[in-house]
Amino acid sequence: MGLCLSAPASAADICVNSTAFTGGAPGDCAATCSGAGNCDIRDAVSKANLDNAPDTIIFDPSVFPPHGATEIDTNATLVLDTPVTLQGPGADALVLDNEFNGDVIIEINHDSGFSPAGPHVISGMKITRGYRGVHANDYDADVLLDSLVISENDTGLGGGSGDGGGIKVDNDNGLTGTVKITNCLIVGNAVSDGFGGGIEMEDNSAIEISDSFILDNTADDVGGENGGGLALQGVGPAIIRNTVISGNTADNSGGGLYASNLTELTITDSTISNNTTNDDGGALHAFNNNGTFVMPITIRGTLITDNAAADRGGGINVTADSLNDFTKLTLDISDSTLSSNTAGSAGGGIATLETTTTIVDSVLDGNDSDNNGGGIFNEGGAHLTITGSTLSRNSCAFDGGAIRNSGANSQASITNSTISGNSAASDGGGISNNNNTTNTIFLSHVTVTGNMADADFSGIGSGGGLEQESPAGPFTVQNSIIAGNVGINGGPDCASAGTPILSGGNNLIGNNQGCSNNTFDPATKNDQVGTNVSEIDPLLGLLTPFNGGDPANGIPAAVHEPLAGSPAIDGVDDAIAPPPATDQRGVSRPIGAAADIGAVEAGCGDGAVNVGEACDDGGESAACNADCTASACGDGVRNAAAGESCDDGNTEAGDGCSATCQTEACGNGILDSGEACEDGNADGGDGCSSACQFEDAGATGGDTSGGGNGTGDGGGCSLIR
Repeated sequence: MGLCLSAPASAADICVNSTAFTGGAPGDCAATCSGAGNCDIRDAVSKANLDNAPDTIIFDPSVFPPHGATEIDTNATLVLDTPVTLQGPGADALVLDNEFNGDVIIEINHDSGFSPAGPHVISGMKITRGYRGVHANDYDADVLLDSLVISENDTGLGGGSGDGGGIKVDNDNGLTGTVKITNCLIVGNAVSDGFGGGIEMEDNSAIEISDSFILDNTADDVGGENGGGLALQGVGPAIIRNTVISGNTADNSGGGLYASNLTELTITDSTISNNTTNDDGGALHAFNNNGTFVMPITIRGTLITDNAAADRGGGINVTADSLNDFTKLTLDISDSTLSSNTAGSAGGGIATLETTTTIVDSVLDGNDSDNNGGGIFNEGGAHLTITGSTLSRNSCAFDGGAIRNSGANSQASITNSTISGNSAASDGGGISNNNNTTNTIFLSHVTVTGNMADADFSGIGSGGGLEQESPAGPFTVQNSIIAGNVGINGGPDCASAGTPILSGGNNLIGNNQGCSNNTFDPATKNDQVGTNVSEIDPLLGLLTPFNGGDPANGIPAAVHEPLAGSPAIDGVDDAIAPPPATDQRGVSRPIGAAADIGAVEAGCGDGAVNVGEACDDGGESAACNADCTASACGDGVRNAAAGESCDDGNTEAGDGCSATCQTEACGNGILDSGEACEDGNADGGDGCSSACQFEDAGATGGDTSGGGNGTGDGGGCSLIR
C-alpha cells in the first residue's frame, strides 16, 4: 500500500490565485487560472455557495507550485454549503494552517437550507493545526476526502473539548450519503473530553476508509475518552480496507478503534498495530447495547499486533453483556494474525463477553495477559468457534495460556487446530474451563502439545494441556492429541480433579496423571492412554509453517506433523468418531488406511516434506514422484508428469525401455537398440520392415533409377539409420 498525495486535474469553475484569507470579494474569482490575483480561497468558496450547481475550485499552479508547501493561514471556518469539489494541487503543495486558532478548518454543512445534489469532494491539500480538520455535518450526498494530510488538529485547544480531532462525521438529520476517505494520512490529531482522536462518526452516518494511514492520534482526558485512532458510533455501515491504524492512544477504550451500535463493521487487508488504551481493547473495542439489531464485525486478511490494553483485550475486546443475548454481536475473523498483544487483565489477544466469535484459518501467537486467557478469554455466555487455526506461545498470569472459558453458558468449539507452546502461571497451559456447570468445551482433531502449566514454578498449577475445574460443564475431546505438555505441579497433559474430561473417542493422551477420572477408554473408544509410568510419545515434528502460510503477512500458520512411526497415524476409527474431510491445512483425509489423530493428516501427498520423503508436491509432478521420491529416469518409478512412458530402474537401452525412459518398440519413431532403421510405423514393404530392419530392393520394388538408393528406400521413404 502506497500513499500518493497528489490530486488529478480537471476542468475548473473557480481558480484560487491568492494566498490571502480575507474573503468578501467573490467577484474577483474567474474560471481560468492566469497567474497571481485577488481570488483567495474564501472568495472561491463564497462564489461556489451562491448557487446549487456543482462547482470545482482549483489552485493556480504559479501561486501554488508543486512541492512548494504554500501556506494559507486560515482564521475562520470554510463552510461548504453546496456540492463543491475543492481540488488542491497536492498535500505537499497546499497547506491550510489554522495556527492553533481553534477553528474548524473545513465544514460541510447543510443546516443552511441548501438541498444540492452531487458529491462533496476535498482533495490534494494538508489541513493542519485547527480545532478540527474537517467536519462533515448533515450531508445529503457522498463526501469524498481524497489525498489529504490531516494533522495536529486538537479539540482541546484553548481548554475546549469535542469529538473528532482530525475528521468528524455526523448526520443527525437522517440525510443520505457516505463519507469516503481514501489515500489519506490522518496523523497527530487529538480530542479532549471527546471520542475519536483521528476520526469520529456518529448519528446515522456511514463511512468507508481505504488505502489510508491513521497514525499517532489521541483521545486523552482526565475523564477518559474512547477511540484514539477512530471512534465509529451510530448506524453505519463502517468499512475499512487496506489501511494502517497504528500508534494511537485512548485514555479509555479502543486505542486503535472504538465501535458501538453499528449495523456493520468490516476490516479487510489492514494492519492495526502499536495502539494503546488505559482500559479495554488495545486495537479494537466494540460493543452493542441496542437490542433491535445484530452488530456484525468481520476482520479478514488483517494483522493485529503489538497493541496493549490496561484492562481487557490487548488486541480485541467485544461485548454485548447488557443485552444478555450472545447473538447480538458477532465477531468473524479469518486469514488474520493477532500477535504480541498484551492485556493488564483478561484476554491478551481477544476478550469476549456475551458475543459470538468465529475464528477461521488464523493465528494467535505470543499474546499475553496479566490475568486469564493469554490468547482468548471467552466469558459470560460467549460462544467461541475456532477452525483451522494455530494458537501458539500465548501466556497468562493465571489460567488458560491459550484459552480460558469462563462464566455461565460460555461455549468453545475447536476443530482442526493446533494449541502449542502456550503457558499459564497457574492452571491450563493450553485450555482451561471455569467451574460453572453450564460451560462447555468441545475439541475435534486438535493437537495440544508443548504447553505448560505452573509456568512460574510456584507449585500451584496443573494441567499443562487441558484443565477442567469442578464443578464444570462438559469438556469433550475426540480425535485429538493431548501429549507432550508439562504440568510442574502434576497433570502434565490434563487435570480434572472433580468433573471429568469426556472422551468422544480416538484420542491420544500422553500421560493421564491428574485426570485419571476421565472417560478415555482404549477398549470401547479406541483411545490411546499413557500413564505417569508409561507415557506415550506422539512423535510429532516441530511447529512448522505449512504451504508458505502467512495470514495477513503476520506469523505464519504452523502445525506439528506426525513423524514416521507416530501412533497418531491411521489412529481414527470412523465408526466411533468420523473425521472431517480435510485437516487443518486443507489436505484431504484420510491418507492411508484411516485418518490420523490430531490436526494434521500426515503422509506422502500432504504437500509437506516429512521424514523419509525427498519431496512432496501433493501429488505427482515432474520433479517429484507420487511416492514422494525425487523423479529421475531409471529410478524404477514411471512418472507421467515428467514425460516418462516407462521406467525399468536403469538407463540401459535394448531392454524394452530406453535410456530416456521411453518404451522401445519398432515404429515409435526412435531408433532403439537392435533396430537397423525406424520409419515411424511397423509396416513392411516400405524399405524398413515390421521388425525395423532394412528390406532389400526386391522386397520393395525399389528402383535406384527413380532416385532410390538401391536398398529399398523407393525414392520417397524417410528412414532413420
